Amino acid sequence: MVQTVIFDLGGVFISSDFGPKFFDDVIQELKIPREDLRSIMDIHEGEYQAGRMSNDVFWKHVATGLGRSEEDATRLSGLWFDRYKETTVSIPMVGLLRRLQKEGYLVAALSNTQEPHISWHKEFRDLFDAVCLSAEVGKTKPGWEIYEQFLKELKVKPEEAVFVDDSPKHLVQPREHGMHTILFQDVDQCKGKLRELGIGWDEPGYEPSFEPRGSGPENNK
Repeated sequence: MVQTVIFDLGGVFISSDFGPKFFDDVIQELKIPREDLRSIMDIHEGEYQAGRMSNDVFWKHVATGLGRSEEDATRLSGLWFDRYKETTVSIPMVGLLRRLQKEGYLVAALSNTQEPHISWHKEFRDLFDAVCLSAEVGKTKPGWEIYEQFLKELKVKPEEAVFVDDSPKHLVQPREHGMHTILFQDVDQCKGKLRELGIGWDEPGYEPSFEPRGSGPENNK
């Protein structure tokens, strides 16, 4: 029986359009081709998201790989975080989370992230019963180790948990190790997939408001 629903953050609870906007900014301001920047970022992103590489070192590596200056590294970092601060929280997903909790399910979040983003995630992490962020635990998706460690912390067996993510590659290991998985498209599709797993309710739900405190992701989506 499913006891726990674990959600990814970016692209599920938080808007994920900041990435394309960042690349557009870089093309316009620094004249760096999108493909070149993405390929260099991919080389170092695993270490960065696992918390084994600082923000400054990551962007210096990226700038060096592109043959650019330290000033460009600083600008790249600034553009990245300026766009990330524009991310928004999905109020309908907050409503789904609250309803699942009301029905007695443990609701958690598991996400790849960078250390500087963690302070912004604090704006809404208290919504969840438990949170696992890659930069805090030193492990990243899609490797099984981060899922396995989190399940042990939750004292939940794989077959008792559902993992919801918008990236197919992040669902492979959970599914192969016995977790239920949902490829997220939107909140209504997610609700339907949860009902197929026997997670549903007859009475109307509700969508509570979410008011962030200070800086960080804003409400609405």
